[in-house]
Amino acid sequence: MKIKLKISRCDDGTLAFRMSCRSAICGSCAVNINGFPKLACKTQIVPEYKKTNAIVVEPLSNYRVIKDLIVDFNPFWDKINKIEPWLNREAAISGQPSAFSKKDILRINNSGKCILCGCCNAVCNALETDRDFTGPAALAKAWRFAGDVREAGKKKRLELLSKEHGIWDCVRCEDRETG
Repeated sequence: MKIKLKISRCDDGTLAFRMSCRSAICGSCAVNINGFPKLACKTQIVPEYKKTNAIVVEPLSNYRVIKDLIVDFNPFWDKINKIEPWLNREAAISGQPSAFSKKDILRINNSGKCILCGCCNAVCNALETDRDFTGPAALAKAWRFAGDVREAGKKKRLELLSKEHGIWDCVRCEDRETG
């Protein structure tokens, strides 16, 4: 992030980019660095430079560029909102557990760690070919709730995810290079 700040202060004050926390918890600084989506604030420049003898910073792939390194996240948030990112408790069955067991927590733990930076969507092959695909970020968020023992509308949620452009369009690449 210091390099971008230096560029914007010394070389080109018009360079547009996003940043906020500088602690790898907000995801606003997500960009492509040497061809891979990463959080600029946590990416160490020297190891990146040693890989290719260059540092190329570009906007995230699979997003419409607004200006320079800023991309349009509206479709991303539309997909997140479409999966109803909240627990549905109104139809709760009596006797449903009110507390999590360790096993219950571990089942949804990884999906709850997502900071919604959009890096996974940037490398998603299915999203690249089908802009209407729900995308990995929204699917992970959906699992956070579908896998929750307190979710009363699990069947409805899974039916929603099983429609066209949903979970069955995922190619399950499980990309490990993001973030």
